[in-house]
Amino acid sequence: MLERRPLPALIDRGKERSSGVLGGRVAFAHAAGRRARPCLGGVVPLLLVAAASGGCGSPAAFEIERTVGGSRRLGAFVAPSSYEHFIRGELHRGRGAWLAAEGEYEQARAGVADDPLLVARVADVRDRRGDEAGARAALDEGFRLAPESQIIWQTRGELAERHGDLQAAAAGYERASALSDDDEEPLLALARVLHAMGRDAAAEAALTAWIDRRPRSVGALRARLSLFLSAGRSSDAADAALALVRSSPGHAQEVEEAARAALDAGRPTLAHRLLAALPTGSVSASLRLEVALAAGLRPEVEASLASFDPEGADALMLAARCALWLDDPARAVELAGLARASGHVAEATMMLARARLAEGRLEEAASLAGSVSGDSSALVQARALVAEALAARGFPGLAGEVTPR
Repeated sequence: MLERRPLPALIDRGKERSSGVLGGRVAFAHAAGRRARPCLGGVVPLLLVAAASGGCGSPAAFEIERTVGGSRRLGAFVAPSSYEHFIRGELHRGRGAWLAAEGEYEQARAGVADDPLLVARVADVRDRRGDEAGARAALDEGFRLAPESQIIWQTRGELAERHGDLQAAAAGYERASALSDDDEEPLLALARVLHAMGRDAAAEAALTAWIDRRPRSVGALRARLSLFLSAGRSSDAADAALALVRSSPGHAQEVEEAARAALDAGRPTLAHRLLAALPTGSVSASLRLEVALAAGLRPEVEASLASFDPEGADALMLAARCALWLDDPARAVELAGLARASGHVAEATMMLARARLAEGRLEEAASLAGSVSGDSSALVQARALVAEALAARGFPGLAGEVTPR
């Protein structure tokens, strides 16, 4: 028979941080005062043991002791079906199927109505599918059930941030962080929101306090990375990223996302240093090539482009830009032509025009640029290229007339 031990004691053995695609925790959290950790390793054996012990009678025939909202209470045994519905809900949530996820979470609640994580998940998916009133109602229920639950306060912060209420988001994350001794997620979210509010000093103070409190934890490594990124300390950020990946390979995706954010923010050197901390095969070839191009690293662009196999219009356009930058307009023409056939008509036509201009085929370049239609930015680029072609042809006056102002 299944030993009548509190379920959290069984589940907690499977705790470990997830690096999967769910974006959430695949754990059924009864310890509501702490954020749930993924524990499929604990849940699956539990399901098998429970299924094998069907002769023990009805699961609701006895009570067990559980921790809810920081207090211990007696409650009904949680049937394995509730775990199954929760996991199904997480899978639907990871795919963006909000309504299906909500249905599974509600099914899970039929077996354990007072679990704050389930209530928080219901609030989240309701909000994501546009039911703001339903999300608020779920959160209110969560606060009644467990007013000191980290996951309830954190979800409150997430919903507020999603709707642009940064003050309420900061308050939610701050309280969630205070309720957690070992989960850095609310602290990192708080720092992000404080930065968005222009309160950089407060964000750095919060991160530093966490680092001082748990200096050897993975959370401290993540906090250091966030701190150095926000302070613009590229070298330190790269070192922190390397230390994080070495200590917890599951956070490689987080470093890659930071590199993408640095590239988008116009900091390609920082992006390159961050990617250097990651194993070569763990990062998309497109991102590495795009970062090398933005950073002006010619040998790396040449090496990466030589082995690059572009699939899709975006990758073809990236390869065409690299070829043109490497003074290979003929290859740029070939790649841009393929991209135009794949649907990127205006952008690919402009690339063709630039490549023809680089080849000295001025009339063709001007003709291609003149055929571009689309939004105002595309037209401005086209007119600029036509003006460049005219000036190269010896018509500076005419070029001045078509130069965008």
